[in-house]
Amino acid sequence: LSGACRENSEPAALLSIRKVRTTGLGKATAAVTVHDAELEEIGRRILDDLDWRGPFELEFLKDTANGRLYLIEINARFPAWISFSQALGFDVAGDLVRMALGEETPFRKAPPAGTHFTRAFQRDIGQLTERRVMDALAAATREPLIP
Repeated sequence: LSGACRENSEPAALLSIRKVRTTGLGKATAAVTVHDAELEEIGRRILDDLDWRGPFELEFLKDTANGRLYLIEINARFPAWISFSQALGFDVAGDLVRMALGEETPFRKAPPAGTHFTRAFQRDIGQLTERRVMDALAAATREPLIP
């Protein structure tokens, strides 16, 4: 469950995903949006109890045997996949900036359940003296490394 909270711990947005593919460190490389009323209610209570303000990610595991949710991590930041939400017109990061500037922002409804994303990674190995490696680094950073 991720999003951002206003001053009174009221979420300005809530977005829940289910990871369907992860890296060895548990980072999502593919996920799908879900709507889970129980998850959102538990998340709201946690945020309220903590008097949370700003971005957040609450990570849960769900026991498939009994359906119980277990909170395993709280992050005081947006998740790495936040650009996925922006691509869906669910601009939580932009809303947080607008809130910091004192502007009003509407509550953002999550995109439909079943919306998915996949993050792909490309590995390129070589010597930094090789032009193809320098071009790949320049493309990744959007800055020229060799004139």
